[in-house]
Amino acid sequence: MKENVTNLTTKVAVVGAGTMGSGIAEVFALGGCTVRITDSDPMALHVAMVRIRQSLDAMAKASFISFAEAQQAIKQIVASPDLQAAVRDVEIVTECVPERLELKQEMLAELENLAPSDAVLASNTSSLSLGDMGKFLREKSRLIITHYFNPAHILRAVEVVASPATSASVVNRVCQLLTSVGKIPIVLRKEIRGFIVNRIQAAMVREALFLLEQGVTTPEELDRAIQGSIGPRLAVLGPFQVMDWGGLDVWAEVMRNLFPQLSDDDSVPPTMEEKLRCKNLGAKSGHGFYDWSPRAFAETTNRVQRQLMQIQIDSMLP
Repeated sequence: MKENVTNLTTKVAVVGAGTMGSGIAEVFALGGCTVRITDSDPMALHVAMVRIRQSLDAMAKASFISFAEAQQAIKQIVASPDLQAAVRDVEIVTECVPERLELKQEMLAELENLAPSDAVLASNTSSLSLGDMGKFLREKSRLIITHYFNPAHILRAVEVVASPATSASVVNRVCQLLTSVGKIPIVLRKEIRGFIVNRIQAAMVREALFLLEQGVTTPEELDRAIQGSIGPRLAVLGPFQVMDWGGLDVWAEVMRNLFPQLSDDDSVPPTMEEKLRCKNLGAKSGHGFYDWSPRAFAETTNRVQRQLMQIQIDSMLP
């Protein structure tokens, strides 16, 4: 659900038509931007447009947006396999190519040559640094990270990460654009690997795997525990609000008692390594900690998106 703010940019390009790329294209289209989504694989572009249409229809049916907004948004998106044509006159390019350093270095260097000289070059990386990705760029002042969260078209926060070389005006332009399309820009004060959210999430996952390997719980029981406790609470209160709400003296005692007992592993736990060895990669392979049929994955995705939309709607009520 976007806020009623006038767009400060009108032409954007999204490079990479996977899950995140299609979601980000949808975000900008709903915000009134003219969007070009591009991918070297024509089939990926076809799948992305089908996914976007289905997503817009689902959001309209859930009253997250109106049917008129959905119909207008799809008209705002043009799919093209021609990278040069897609970026030739845009004001911001968001690259969403796979999370491999060499691939991102090559793509950003190519975009520097193809996009207008004043266009912002944004990466949706979730773990790589600007210094590494922009190693081969001549002009690093327009390079920035805009890290969206899946599903990008529903979740509102976007981590914005600049390097010392990034221009302050680029940071401002990006934050204004994100705000105009209904997002909440979270600007990091300095660059750190994993940014904010993935570091917090990784710490939780490390402890979850530790509890599983110690025989304390099962994946199903742990998921139910989180879903029935801190999960809903964190949807309305952040960690610092939770601590203030419960009392810092209480939390200090929790820390003294528990911190020495928490996992401090610095490598991938054996349970995860075994899953990888067996090629049980989760929903994408049909098996992970759960068994995933195509129907089960589709039903779960629909349920998650409906519930997330309702949370966003509720959070914007007076």
